[in-house]
Amino acid sequence: MNNRTHKKTEPDSKSDHRSYGLDCPIAKTLDVVGDRWTLLIIRDLLRGTHKYQDLLESLEGISTNLLAERLARLVDEGIVTRTLYSARPPRAEYHLTEQGEQLASVVDALFNWGVRWRNWGRAPELQTVRERMIRELGLKPGDVRIVPSKRRIRWV
Repeated sequence: MNNRTHKKTEPDSKSDHRSYGLDCPIAKTLDVVGDRWTLLIIRDLLRGTHKYQDLLESLEGISTNLLAERLARLVDEGIVTRTLYSARPPRAEYHLTEQGEQLASVVDALFNWGVRWRNWGRAPELQTVRERMIRELGLKPGDVRIVPSKRRIRWV
């Protein structure tokens, strides 16, 4: 018989979450960020989306209750901070803590893995502005030409 105890905790209510119950850094990390939508919320926070309504719009398909639950959990875990910017009605902004920002390399690695192994070359981040304009406006590649700019573009 195996001496290792396998403990998997089941949720008692909506706000509870499942745990692998394993003494492993990967399992303990997944206990916090492994729920559906959680890494996508972190992805959007890394991209600069901070307001609840903006997160709701960018995460097409997530329910308001689930977004609120995931954000509350991330705040409780110290990965995200919540700051009210309006008292009436109560509205908050969400920002990653240092702990949360450390997940950027994880999100980047998942993105790169998805592009390479799941053939997701259509990701918006991989498209140039020209390609996006062609697609969104329904143009042909020959309809759009590149015009050199005299201004220098600076990234901030």
